[in-house]
Amino acid sequence: MSLIRGHYVSGSMMRCRNPGLVAASAAVVLFFSSSQDAAAFSCEMSGWAMDVGQIDPTSTVPLDNSGRIQIRCRDGNPGDTVLLCPAIGALHSTHDKSARKMIPLSGAGSEERFVAYNLFTDAARTRVWTHPAWGAPGDVPSVRAHIREDGTAEAEFGIHSRVWPNTHSGHSGMYRGSTVPGSGDQQLFFDINSSSDQCSYTSSSTGGGEIEVLGTVIDSCTITGSDAVDFGRRGVGSGIVEAQGNISVRCTEATDFSVSLGGGAQNNILDRRMSKGSDMISYQLYTDPGRSSIFGDGVRGSQRAGTGMNAADVNVPVYGLADLSKNPPAGEYSDRVIITVTY
Repeated sequence: MSLIRGHYVSGSMMRCRNPGLVAASAAVVLFFSSSQDAAAFSCEMSGWAMDVGQIDPTSTVPLDNSGRIQIRCRDGNPGDTVLLCPAIGALHSTHDKSARKMIPLSGAGSEERFVAYNLFTDAARTRVWTHPAWGAPGDVPSVRAHIREDGTAEAEFGIHSRVWPNTHSGHSGMYRGSTVPGSGDQQLFFDINSSSDQCSYTSSSTGGGEIEVLGTVIDSCTITGSDAVDFGRRGVGSGIVEAQGNISVRCTEATDFSVSLGGGAQNNILDRRMSKGSDMISYQLYTDPGRSSIFGDGVRGSQRAGTGMNAADVNVPVYGLADLSKNPPAGEYSDRVIITVTY
């Protein structure tokens, strides 16, 4: 009995398009009053920007980014302190703090197409930044600022975002999450001369502008796995034998792609061969179960086309034939074929 095994090992050569980063900025002016000087005391929350960057739906790692929120106050009483607690609401997420959602900037298909993300008060991303209307008060950050001799005070907060892998449901393009003007989605709570580390949430001002979070879902594909075309253990007189393998491709929703196979060690798509030293076995790979169309690069042989399905794996079968009619010497035969995904 002779031992003959044929298998291919996948590699990948991919071409990527990298849309430019999307910049987002917003300034929200919040005016409020204290019991000390209701007519004059005011604060401005500005310099807030969050661009989560390019979102690759095929990625298996989280996408993190960070920004800053700055608050400047004026016309206060020198020597007083003000406890500032900026609250951020759902941003298109129906008060679901577990996962805020960005929807297409065009607004089309907003329920079915989204990018799940969240905002956090800490760099470790363990505390979701919330609003007291729909989250625990402790999840709204606070800082105490001292009012200077000129009546001004300043404070700064770090804000951290995370987009989780495999939580997207959308085509490529720009996505956006934003507050609704006048809805109370963003509020600046405050207490004057408070000894507590948390605001009482009895004094506040509703922001009049929008806070935006933007990100760009890019066209992307990756080979997530392959099953070898293994002709198994064969003996003398086996003749022509069949085998089947599979290539798994994951792409952004609705992204068209094509799969090509190379010519193996012989660099000849039309005459592929497995080898064991100087001994060889002829074989061929096909796109169809009838084994009539050689799986090649589109010039020599055919390619297989597909379309991304919500970043889920798309299976591309590979059908093989090997010619054992010449009774080659016993042993293990193999070849390596390069897989190329173009999109």
